[in-house]
Amino acid sequence: MATFVLRDVLGDGAFAEVGRPVAAAVAGDAVVVTGRLPLDLQDSGHVPAPDHVLAVYDLATMECRRAVPTGFLLHTLAVHQSGRLVAAGGGGYDGGWAWTGSLVVLDVGSLDLTSLLATPREVRALRWLDDDSLEAVLMPQDEDSDPFATQTLRVPREAWDGAGAHSLDAARHVSATAEVDVDDDTLYEPPAPGRPVAELLDDLAAGRGLVRRERGPVRALLPLLGGDVLACGAGILAERWSSNAEAVWRRTAEGTGAQLLPLEDRRVLSVVETDRGDDRGSRVTVLYAVDGTELDVVAEGRRLTATGGGAGGALLRATDPVRDDEEDEDSYEDYEDEWEEYDEDEQDEWHDGGSDQPQEPLPVVDLDEVDRVPATVLDGRGRVVGTVRLPDWTSQDDLRPARAARLLAVEGAAPWPWEARAPLSRVVEVHRGSGGPYLSAPLFDLDPQPERHAMPLENVDHPATGPSERSVSTGPAVELSDRLGEHHLLQSWCEDRVGAVHPDQPPPPGLLARRDRAGRVVWLVSLAERVAGLDVHAGTVAVAGELGTLTMLDAQTGAVTGTEPLLPVECCPTALCFATDGSLWVGLADGRVLRLREEVGADATPR
Repeated sequence: MATFVLRDVLGDGAFAEVGRPVAAAVAGDAVVVTGRLPLDLQDSGHVPAPDHVLAVYDLATMECRRAVPTGFLLHTLAVHQSGRLVAAGGGGYDGGWAWTGSLVVLDVGSLDLTSLLATPREVRALRWLDDDSLEAVLMPQDEDSDPFATQTLRVPREAWDGAGAHSLDAARHVSATAEVDVDDDTLYEPPAPGRPVAELLDDLAAGRGLVRRERGPVRALLPLLGGDVLACGAGILAERWSSNAEAVWRRTAEGTGAQLLPLEDRRVLSVVETDRGDDRGSRVTVLYAVDGTELDVVAEGRRLTATGGGAGGALLRATDPVRDDEEDEDSYEDYEDEWEEYDEDEQDEWHDGGSDQPQEPLPVVDLDEVDRVPATVLDGRGRVVGTVRLPDWTSQDDLRPARAARLLAVEGAAPWPWEARAPLSRVVEVHRGSGGPYLSAPLFDLDPQPERHAMPLENVDHPATGPSERSVSTGPAVELSDRLGEHHLLQSWCEDRVGAVHPDQPPPPGLLARRDRAGRVVWLVSLAERVAGLDVHAGTVAVAGELGTLTMLDAQTGAVTGTEPLLPVECCPTALCFATDGSLWVGLADGRVLRLREEVGADATPR
């Protein structure tokens, strides 16, 4: 059976798997490093993305033995006297009320990693007292803790040697407490490392003839004729890789290259995220030739997204449109007034996850009542040809097909939390009316099972955090044609868990559906991981899961034809595309780009 074999790792470097390093220590014949991949949470703030990583490297070769997402940023390491065990702790202030984090123990030999704390708490300091006990300093649980104090734990061997995950009750092992001032600014930031970690890793890499590089996440990949591929990401408007995996050129950007859309005449629409002094960011859309020559700045706006491509042109939409200060102030006052009218019992019930009693289905919001703002329509050469009015929806969950002949977007509205109405998200097609302006025509609900959202939000219990709620978040999409040339849509999404979420929880499954032009579901599959990248070529659908699993499906039936890890260790894909020569390219959160080829009976060894 044919399989896709890894042939090249582009943009590679020592310690690439951890992104930006935070802490590092040598333990026996290994180097343990924690770091953060500078993700944007894949446009979803509800489900913990795998952006905090702990990796173990061979000290002699710098080869990565294991890289695993940790849920929290681990900023403190302590090596056991034997060199075989490493304790790692961290976390931080959640920005509103609590200090959450975790304490893990790593066996460097077996690579087993155990998260100990039953309840998430930030671990501020660690040290091994002797062979059989570990000392950990925990931050206060939350701002209402009484007394408001740090706790020092003395953790005996039986609590970490062979203990089950989340089995440590911190209250049983407190050896000392120290009251602290809630206004102390140092409580809200993790401690800075004594010796710059990057300097230590640079020295280790240089001693073995290697170079350490920090590249931001690859945000988009675009195939070109001849098998070449464009990539964009942090600080990179676009970089071109040849079909034989050689760098052709790179164009840097002040900001992050977020999207690449093909147009006519070898032109590419590039969406660049920039920070223009606005805490919510902005995006500038630039038209580029395939050789990297800048043609024109097409539009500017806050949180622009682009859909379409090719002769059909493109649609530019600000998912966080600019409003004047007076309107913003009025909206906030309206929010406060509505919340005050919502009595205390109802507020408490909403914060606690809703009533446990069965409730009647809720009416869906009416999009005719939602304010609309203009979105820009471009022709196939990137020229502005009109506008269309779409709901003023401050969400990044827009539909962004990597390749589409139609101009598709999401219309949606989410009611205030206290309103007895269910949210609505639907896909629309933008087209020019007969001799008139551009219009949006509804195609289908974003979720193939919208009736679930007419019921009160479902609670998902977790022993460490209690209930969390469910919502839906869009993922990558791509168009394909059926045997008669009719456009179908491959659309992915996932069910987020909103509210009290433990980062050690397994991620929710990814969902993938093929829809015909009328929006009817042709097939629907559930995948083990959220979809991070998606494309189709020659009847085969390739899906990159967010934890590094490559899944192949039959485009006609949705049947899974194979699954395999992209790399020997876990990785975090962010983009995927088929090149025109049939090779498969995958962008990672650490900035590397993988090139795979379909081969039969080949040895899966990178070149």
